[in-house]
Amino acid sequence: MVLHAKLHHLIRTIHRARVFAYCISVLILSSRMLYIEASLPYVLFLIFLLAYPHLNSFICGYIRNTAVGARYSLLPDGCLVGTMIVVAEFNLLVCVAFIAALVMGTLMVAKPRMLVINLGLLLASSCLSYIFLEPDIYAQGWFVTNLLASVLIVGYGGLVASLGFVETSDLEKRRREIDRDRLLLQGIYNRLRPYVSPQLAASLEVVGNMPTSRKKITVFFSDIEGFTELMDSLSEALITRILNEYLNEMAEIAIAHGGTVDKFIGDGVMIFFGAPDSRGHAQDAIACVRMAVAMFIKLEELRSKWIGEGIPAGLHIRIGIHSGYCAVGNFGSKQRMDYTAIGAVVNLASRLESAADRDAILVSIDTWELVKGEVQGEMKHPIRVKGIARAISVVAIIGVQNSETSIKAPRFRLMSGRN
Repeated sequence: MVLHAKLHHLIRTIHRARVFAYCISVLILSSRMLYIEASLPYVLFLIFLLAYPHLNSFICGYIRNTAVGARYSLLPDGCLVGTMIVVAEFNLLVCVAFIAALVMGTLMVAKPRMLVINLGLLLASSCLSYIFLEPDIYAQGWFVTNLLASVLIVGYGGLVASLGFVETSDLEKRRREIDRDRLLLQGIYNRLRPYVSPQLAASLEVVGNMPTSRKKITVFFSDIEGFTELMDSLSEALITRILNEYLNEMAEIAIAHGGTVDKFIGDGVMIFFGAPDSRGHAQDAIACVRMAVAMFIKLEELRSKWIGEGIPAGLHIRIGIHSGYCAVGNFGSKQRMDYTAIGAVVNLASRLESAADRDAILVSIDTWELVKGEVQGEMKHPIRVKGIARAISVVAIIGVQNSETSIKAPRFRLMSGRN
């Protein structure tokens, strides 16, 4: 057992104080050997006193390694102090020193009733030791004067120690309350964490509140084609399982590519890159397109898996991606806040998703200019979308540079070299 690594903090505190007290006590009792010849039992008793603090802590740590155990470990001290008083032949100054140490040591960590018990043990131990040891008792100085001085030393020391115990008890109580609150908050945090993007959670841990700012981001939207019809053809339990499995896989891919999962909108997903952290506008857009292709590859794997399980879940998705400046930050009410992006960039990305063909990635010309060195695409005819007067130039992504991946999605090529 490692004494200082595993013991309760109160046992360690008492141990340090006890080592000091018994070392001084042994020095006091050893000094008698300058004037009288010591017997072998006397020397063995001194050796036991030196070993006792370590033995006490060792036994206490195994039997009851708690604050209560630490306080009950004080009881043998009363017995030993009673014996030490008799061994010192009731020398007044020595007795006062021993009793004062016992009183202050007890009241520093325990209630007065523990001191009463300890003093009772001291008295019983003194009587028994007196019977067996038959000490040579002698008095020193004026009895009344020494008695009153002893009361002052022991009484004042006990009062100070008692006040210290009150403070330490209050601190221990507060520490327990803080530990309970911390565990409660940690539990709440663990339950709420899945509702927040890991990137956002990590940023909040570092910088606290996330202020609203204008940033250039790349926004991703996807949804499942014909999901309403699919729901009508499958049971609620089965559609729940399929949808949760699909969304879980998509979220893991988004996190792996560094995207911030903004929200799930039914069967739809909104993700953005560039906030709260950005790797650069081009790298954010490239990561977003790579993520989109990885999602198609994973969806193909899921379809094969579901078919193997006899589930007719032929899910097909559409994806729209657009890059530009918009407001990113906390939006909502006092009761419910969302860290999200708002503005025309978000609206256009959503419109591109609606305009995309089945199993297709449609990106705006703004995103294409950022990723064209890393991906392959086909320029499409400009399209008109709701809410925007001008025609939008778009590109359909058909391939992405990724020499590490050998799996191919039906509509995408994974290129081995740069364009």
